[in-house]
Amino acid sequence: MGKEATIRQILVITDGCSNIGPDPVDAARRAHGRGIVVNVIGIVGDGEAAQKGYEEAQSIADAGGGMCRIVQPRTFPLPRR
Repeated sequence: MGKEATIRQILVITDGCSNIGPDPVDAARRAHGRGIVVNVIGIVGDGEAAQKGYEEAQSIADAGGGMCRIVQPRTFPLPRR
C-alpha cells in the first residue's frame, strides 16, 4: 500500500499592509520551521502603499519558503437591473 500524502501549506491573501496583530513575516517563518509552506497572493494597487504591500507580501512568502503572486484589483461595473 502507498503512503498517504499530506499537503502542509497555508495560503495567505493580503493587501500587504498589516496593521494589527503579530508580525506576519515572523508567523510565516515559524510555520515554515514546522514544515508548513506559506504561499501568498498579494492584492496590491498603485501608489506609495503598493510598494509597501508588494514588499510585505514577498517577505511573507520568502520567510515561509513559498511563492508570491501579485495581482492588481479591478473594478467592474455592476450589472443593471
